[in-house]
Amino acid sequence: MTFDDSWRAVSVVPPLGAGEVHVWCEDLSAASPWPPADVLSSEERAQATRMLAPGRRDAFVRGRSALRLLVGMYLDIPAARVAVRLLEKGKPVIDQSGEAPPLSVSVAHSGSVLAVAVTRAGDVGVDVENEARTVDRIAIARRFFTEAESASVESLGESAFFALWAHKEAMLKAAGDGLTVPLSEVEFRIDGRAAPKLRRVPPSYGTVGDWTTRPLATAPSMAGAIAVRGGISSVHCLRWTGALVSS
Repeated sequence: MTFDDSWRAVSVVPPLGAGEVHVWCEDLSAASPWPPADVLSSEERAQATRMLAPGRRDAFVRGRSALRLLVGMYLDIPAARVAVRLLEKGKPVIDQSGEAPPLSVSVAHSGSVLAVAVTRAGDVGVDVENEARTVDRIAIARRFFTEAESASVESLGESAFFALWAHKEAMLKAAGDGLTVPLSEVEFRIDGRAAPKLRRVPPSYGTVGDWTTRPLATAPSMAGAIAVRGGISSVHCLRWTGALVSS
């Protein structure tokens, strides 16, 4: 599998092959490359209005705008016409007609980093975690991770904790469960500086061999991961620098 994590800047959306994953990254602390909320639906604007925390509201608006604009370019339709629907547990899906295989998408943000994953390879999940946060990693690991994972966190430190969390949440998001399924239901093995390796999934997820996971280095002091239900041929990490048309 080819893994390009150079975060190369592009002004044209590259062709998306059947087994490829494109991961787009944006720095929320900088000026947005995406137009403002005029591409959002009335429901999305109302949802943003209900968010009282300015940082959370801004991340939602920029994340949903980026998702709509990117998908619009992949499907060659105006961003405002992209039909974004939420599944019961919050996973965004794109209603598409005549697209085979269909696009699968996922959005994540933490700290100043926003990530959007797009693929046709299967259900996708992306997660990013701000390692600069102060958390009681040992107490959290003991409560939410498996015994073996908790032991790894205690011996390997904070980087192992955030790497495991990002991989677990990416898996749950790909499956459409979010954090409604206990994190301990998806188990990874982590040794030293090696990337977490998937060891166990719930029966409803199929088998370990049905899944592909990869770590993402989105920014300093940030842990990230993608998970795809299916095999993938390549992952390309990208940043947008081109002009956009929102309608």
